[in-house]
Amino acid sequence: MLSDIELTILSLVAEGARYGAEIEQQIELRGVREWLTVGSASVYYTLGRLEQQELVSSAAQNGETDLSHTVYQITDAGRGVAQTAVADLLCEPRVLGGSFALGLANSSILKPAQVELALTQHLERLTNELQATQAFWARRQHDTQPPGDNIRALYTHAIAVMQAELDWLTAFIDDWRRNHPVEADVENRVADDTEAASAAKTILHRSTDSLDRGKQMQQLKRPGKPPMEQPREE
Repeated sequence: MLSDIELTILSLVAEGARYGAEIEQQIELRGVREWLTVGSASVYYTLGRLEQQELVSSAAQNGETDLSHTVYQITDAGRGVAQTAVADLLCEPRVLGGSFALGLANSSILKPAQVELALTQHLERLTNELQATQAFWARRQHDTQPPGDNIRALYTHAIAVMQAELDWLTAFIDDWRRNHPVEADVENRVADDTEAASAAKTILHRSTDSLDRGKQMQQLKRPGKPPMEQPREE
């Protein structure tokens, strides 16, 4: 089983022999880091693992030891593994699951106002992510080297999925508010009452402190009894 980063780098090499620096450049140009965590060091670590598995081969140019100047090429075994892995992924439907789905399945343990707040925050974050992806894709289409069908499929699919989820989420939140107006109002009143009680307690505490300090000042200012007159000696 190849990891996501192994399959991504193996597929880049499968497109043609590349220098290490070219692989890094393609990762940047295709926006791979938008959906996959991959640093420069991990690129060469992954290439080394793929070479150990005999899925790629490498050849240093003119005795160069710099990996960025090393040429990497896919082997026949590597091409077969990559093709099988990609085909398996493409025919696999989206399954019911994931962190958001898990949150929905267990949302009954939250109060209605808490559910509404969490979903509203999800809506805001999803909107920002969709706008950022659309902006990135718009910039890519003006590149001197137009993106291939694979990159077009990647981003147009991501945008379509996010837009569909955004539409569903907007409708669901509206429906949720219609179904839970009383509960949400109660939650707000409870929060207001709690805040008011806390404020009242603070004011009362301050007033008590002021009274106590007043008493202390009175005690300090209260004149003491005059000293008893000593009898004179005859």
